[in-house]
Amino acid sequence: MVYSKIRKFLFGINIGLFEWVLIVFFVFFSFIILFYHEMWRDEYHSFQIAFVSTSVFDLFGNIKLEGHPPLWYLILFSLKSFAQPLFLMQLVNIIIAISSVIILLFKSNFNRFVKFTLTFNYLFLYEFNVFARNYAIGVLLLFLIAYYTSKPLDLKNLFITSFLVLFACLTNLCVIFILIGLLPLLYINFKENSKIDPKLLRNVFVGLIILLCIVLIYIILPQLIVRINKLKTIFHLLNKNILIVSVLLSSLIAVISCLYFFEKWYSFFKKNAFIIAFFITSTLIVFFFNFVYPGSLRHFGHVFIMAIILIWIFQNIHTSIKLPPVFNTIFLLIFLIQFPFLLSATYKEYKFPYSGISKVSEIIQKGHLKDRILIGKPFFMVEGLATALGKKYFYSFGYEDEISFISWDRVLTKEDMNFELVQKLILKTGKNAIIYSNSSLDKYVAISDHKMVKLCEVAEVISDEKAYVYLYNLLPEN
Repeated sequence: MVYSKIRKFLFGINIGLFEWVLIVFFVFFSFIILFYHEMWRDEYHSFQIAFVSTSVFDLFGNIKLEGHPPLWYLILFSLKSFAQPLFLMQLVNIIIAISSVIILLFKSNFNRFVKFTLTFNYLFLYEFNVFARNYAIGVLLLFLIAYYTSKPLDLKNLFITSFLVLFACLTNLCVIFILIGLLPLLYINFKENSKIDPKLLRNVFVGLIILLCIVLIYIILPQLIVRINKLKTIFHLLNKNILIVSVLLSSLIAVISCLYFFEKWYSFFKKNAFIIAFFITSTLIVFFFNFVYPGSLRHFGHVFIMAIILIWIFQNIHTSIKLPPVFNTIFLLIFLIQFPFLLSATYKEYKFPYSGISKVSEIIQKGHLKDRILIGKPFFMVEGLATALGKKYFYSFGYEDEISFISWDRVLTKEDMNFELVQKLILKTGKNAIIYSNSSLDKYVAISDHKMVKLCEVAEVISDEKAYVYLYNLLPEN
């Protein structure tokens, strides 16, 4: 009797205290990790682009080489005028991630055990949650699309689904590839299970596919014109980080588990066989993208997200389908594969700051040195510090021009210290300077006629680097 009650509580799908407890713990751990989180350079980079953009049109011009659609940048652009905009960026991202988990817990048809393993999955609690990038919002929109397949398939649902697809394709490239596979599935679902005019239905989905193509061209074409990334072999990529192996393994297990629905897929697609090829193609594109592009865990994580969406949608379409007990084991295995890395990532956030940017920024602001010009290398370090200090411009070794953000058509190799150029630059601006570098510049202190002094040295996690900070004074300080 007791066993049956426990089993009913763990594996039932009734909404109740269990879901609320998961949300409370998810929110609690999210803010604990966020409190210790040192923003990564790409988080600073995205905000800096929005920060220096003078208008929406200027913003679109600035992101043309970023390889990302504009939605996240538009959100950041709307935040830049508020006090503490960097914190607001993190807060908005974490609210989006919490919203995704709320949709998963209250609107999906997974049992409670699966909900638990997904809620405290490495990707949901850390990768898509703590890092303020354009990935969490893509996951939220995909979850909403999956949820609306369970609603009545009327004109209102078609409008909402189209609206969600429109915004989802403006989040990131991985979501676009997932949508390429989902749109035919959604179309057939509407066609066979709704009374909407077939011509209207066809026109709407053709329009959405054209939209996807336009966004893809907008993202990819400028990249192809400026640069072609070298292919990375799978072996090099997998040897790079064991965490990538764990996320990829989890994703493969989840995707393979979808084979359970093969028989249902066949009956669903037998009148539209080309959809199967479409679906397989989009899946392969996501894998290929992760192996070719300089991949990260967020990219690999979208393979896992795709599997979750597939299972979710097919359970909505075929309401008679219930996940067999083996799926609890599968999701438990995925959870166990990723959980050690969640603990490791949390510990590192607490113990080792990702970079010295926050610490250096704090020292500079406490010393009332913020008005000095900022010069240094490499680009990412200096850009991150400029963003933390609220500066719209900085300088890099080897360049005489002001730089507002990293543009990928700029040659990034001209960053060796040129002391004469630095002195010339300082004289040209007529301002005292902060010199920020990932290597020691102590040898230049002696030859600067005591105009250059060392301010601080801060350790970084990245490649065991250190941040070296110097002050260059045109005139002695009062």
